[in-house]
Parts: sequence; structure tokens; C-alpha cells
Amino acid sequence: MCDDRYLNSVDGNDADNGTTRALADATLTAALAAQAAGDRLFIHNAHSESFAAAVTYTLLGANGNLVQLIS
Repeated sequence: MCDDRYLNSVDGNDADNGTTRALADATLTAALAAQAAGDRLFIHNAHSESFAAAVTYTLLGANGNLVQLIS
């Protein structure tokens, strides 16, 4: 089953489960740790992340069932 997940660095918290806007994750790392193929990740328009080094993310899924990042 595909789920909607939420990401918001402004008032999100990585201790939350990211399944609603009120329980949004704060970092992309936390949001993607809970991903499954076909999920949609809604990214808040004010979301911002900083990195001290290069980062690589892997999105799950295959053609027709990809994880979608929506902002």
C-alpha cells in the first residue's frame, strides 16, 4: 500500500512518524528511512536542509511504482 509522508524542517520532528502534516519528519534522512515503493513525500515549501558533506539518497520502487517527492 502506498502512503503519504510529510517533511517539514520548520516544525517537523524526526521522532514523529511523518504520516501527517502535524507529525512531519524534520529531515529527508528520517523521511526516506520510512519509505516504501510507491509512497508520496510532501515537502513543505519552507523546508531547508544543510549538509557538511556530500549525501546520496536512494528512493525505492521501480517503473510505475516509484517514490514521489512533491513540493
